[in-house]
Amino acid sequence: TDEGYLDQQKSKPWTGHYISHFADEMTLRGIREASSRIVFDSFVPAVLVALALGERIGILTWPCSAVPLLARRIAGEGLADRVVRIEGIDSEKTPELKDVLQAVQNMEKDDIQCLIIGRGFLTDGSAEEYRMAERLEAALGGEMPVVDANRAGMRWLELNAHMNYFHSRRTYFVPPEKGDETEG
Repeated sequence: TDEGYLDQQKSKPWTGHYISHFADEMTLRGIREASSRIVFDSFVPAVLVALALGERIGILTWPCSAVPLLARRIAGEGLADRVVRIEGIDSEKTPELKDVLQAVQNMEKDDIQCLIIGRGFLTDGSAEEYRMAERLEAALGGEMPVVDANRAGMRWLELNAHMNYFHSRRTYFVPPEKGDETEG
């Protein structure tokens, strides 16, 4: 049942919840348990798109501190044989295209067939920053698809809302009402 969910009648004008941080699984799970709306982050949709486009996937992210989080998430999802490389760029802001190209060159020995750009957050950046995946794909001569995780995530949210899909309540339980906890 929807009892106990936020906005259970879906009376607000939004479609669902989108988390732009590529590695924030805890927030994702928390919101899924607190809302009757569809909830996605950018990780799963980007990985699903990439898996459909190539056998050996690479992830390029910044800042470098996201690499261990992504490695744990990939291992936890059982994807280590398909997501074969995670490369971090030491930058808090969107890096220059030349730095991104250097990171991709570091990945080439792993025979990457599709690349995900999994940056941390949607930032208040320039139009060129938002088109990094397109710019990178063009710089690579169109030989390898480059998936923008945030773009894939937002479209995935729209698709699922349009199809009226929702998350399995066998996985994401309704939290207990306040004061309803029992001692065991």
